[in-house]
Amino acid sequence: MTTMYVFFVDGFEEIEAVTTVDVLKRAGLNVEMISVT
Repeated sequence: MTTMYVFFVDGFEEIEAVTTVDVLKRAGLNVEMISVT
């Protein structure tokens, strides 16, 4: 199974992050969320 790494930086829009992760998970991908501070 494919793993996607989603990077978040200061100032990201929360709704954009949640929507992106949700779509990837619904597509059957493993999603790892990484915070860059």
